[in-house]
Amino acid sequence: MSGVALDVFEKEPPGAGHRLFKHPRAVFSPHLGGQTVDAQRRVATDVAESIGLALSGGEIRDAVNVPG
Repeated sequence: MSGVALDVFEKEPPGAGHRLFKHPRAVFSPHLGGQTVDAQRRVATDVAESIGLALSGGEIRDAVNVPG
């Protein structure tokens, strides 16, 4: 038996009638990872550090669209 667990949707939050909610082997949780003040601060710091590294010729980290 297989199933799926999801916490991110294209539109947040998805409507209550979203068709995936009717699937018998699907589990859903709210996507709240970046919603705290502390998390927002850490993300902003990481982005600023990454931009600084990239502009100074350093290693570009965590970029999904830049070749390694």
